[in-house]
Amino acid sequence: MAAAVSVFLCAVPYASAQTFPSKPITIIVPFSPGGQADVLARRTGQRVGEILKTTVIVQNKSGGNALIGTQLTH
Repeated sequence: MAAAVSVFLCAVPYASAQTFPSKPITIIVPFSPGGQADVLARRTGQRVGEILKTTVIVQNKSGGNALIGTQLTH
């Protein structure tokens, strides 16, 4: 048991993950610009960007009764 624990503890410093997020975050708003959903997304995106120290992009994809924006995936 002690040998297994010592092997695990030696391997821990070498294990590292990529820094999160590795690319800009995109928030898709399925409504037209200027509405309440757009304002909320932009305020949220600004705060998330400050906390995570990354760029947050807000894209408005309106149309199709909000179907276009909700089906858009990256």
